[in-house]
Amino acid sequence: MKEDYDGAEPSGNSVAILALLKLGAITDRKDFRQAAENSLRLFAHRLHELPQAVPYLLLGLDYWLEEPRRAVVVGDPNAANTRALIHAVHSVYQPNKVVLGNIGPVEPFARTLPAKDAPVVFLCTGTACQPPTSIADRIRSMLK
Repeated sequence: MKEDYDGAEPSGNSVAILALLKLGAITDRKDFRQAAENSLRLFAHRLHELPQAVPYLLLGLDYWLEEPRRAVVVGDPNAANTRALIHAVHSVYQPNKVVLGNIGPVEPFARTLPAKDAPVVFLCTGTACQPPTSIADRIRSMLK
């Protein structure tokens, strides 16, 4: 039987499900999402009958049910003004938020966002993005 009780430490299954979902969102790998969905189905009875025993698994279920919001930071990650935008994105707690850059091995969607003269942040759900901004306070208010 697979371990499903989240005690002081979450079960390996709960951690794996959430990790697969997040990695699937970051890399656009459907097989990761499918593996997480299959595992959630295995534990559906437990989620229904005794949800308080599996709080970390509930986080995975929440992530699976709601498409994550993406914050794509476009700019040189070593530049101070880009780091300020990254800090602004991370300063607002949203458990289902995925923060991406547009440089290096990122999902194809992030690579499609146009580079600007100065660093900007695109806030997106699915493939629909709000207009980019480089104002940290605006980023924080848009994420709330």
